[in-house]
Amino acid sequence: MDIPFVQARYYTPTAKRAIDLIVIHDMEYPERLDAAEAVAQFFARGGSQASAHYCVDADSIVNCVHDHDVAWHAPGANHHGIGIEHAGYARQTAAEWADDYSEKMLTISAALCAELCLKYGLPHAFVDASGLLKGYRGFTTHWEVSKAWHQSDHSDPGPNFPMQHYLDLVRGTVGPAVIPQEVRPVVNAPIVAILSHPSWGMAYAEVGADGGIFGEKSPFFGSAGGTPLNSPIVDGAVTPSGQGYWLVAADGGVFNYGDAGFHGSMGGTALAAPVMGMTPTPTGQGYWLVGKDGGVFSFGDASYEGSVEAKV
Repeated sequence: MDIPFVQARYYTPTAKRAIDLIVIHDMEYPERLDAAEAVAQFFARGGSQASAHYCVDADSIVNCVHDHDVAWHAPGANHHGIGIEHAGYARQTAAEWADDYSEKMLTISAALCAELCLKYGLPHAFVDASGLLKGYRGFTTHWEVSKAWHQSDHSDPGPNFPMQHYLDLVRGTVGPAVIPQEVRPVVNAPIVAILSHPSWGMAYAEVGADGGIFGEKSPFFGSAGGTPLNSPIVDGAVTPSGQGYWLVAADGGVFNYGDAGFHGSMGGTALAAPVMGMTPTPTGQGYWLVGKDGGVFSFGDASYEGSVEAKV
């Protein structure tokens, strides 16, 4: 299976180690088609001193730490476990773990685990806290690891995670994992902008009002999806290199990803009218924001050349 690799910042390199467990986690991140990529980028940036071997959502898997290295995901089981993060929350109900998104995600994850079990000789069996202390091998959760070694208090993936169904999927998988090719994006807010760049060819990314980024073939550098916003996103722009982008909110807040630099914003400033759009300078070292009333705000190497007065 061809899985993209994005190296997490925090991990412990090893030449070789025994692998006895697959530890199931949830991301505490929304069920989005960019969830695996977003959390992988979070690990890469070192957003917290944590990592996992794999991140899985409903249409993709991202490898963040090589199997032979130690990921920082479940203290007590780190040195002999493989951690797998799944989109969703520990608070999810049984029905929410059984929706279409989750079923696709668990099917992909189970196919990955079927390969891991074959590779490392792991049984398709659940191991609770008492079994962990006895050295049993198989599948467990972060919650069981927390109860066994008391080195963390995480309770993911929650009491309603369908472990038996998941193990049945692992047992029933034959051959390499196949990721569905036609999974429609889960859009939680209206689409407000589209991003493209010559280096992306015919690919493009759609931008949601909640800051979500959706694009099957466009590069992903991060998103504001799942982040509480003071105002909805209204526009975005790609850097001259095509290796990053900005998002701008109605209150003038600016969010930067990839090689997009932050040069200032109107966030926290009282505006006469909401911001409606943004344009970067040719160098990418600045940008202009424009308000609904025609007001122009310049940042970085963007010069101010005046504005028009519009009736709003």
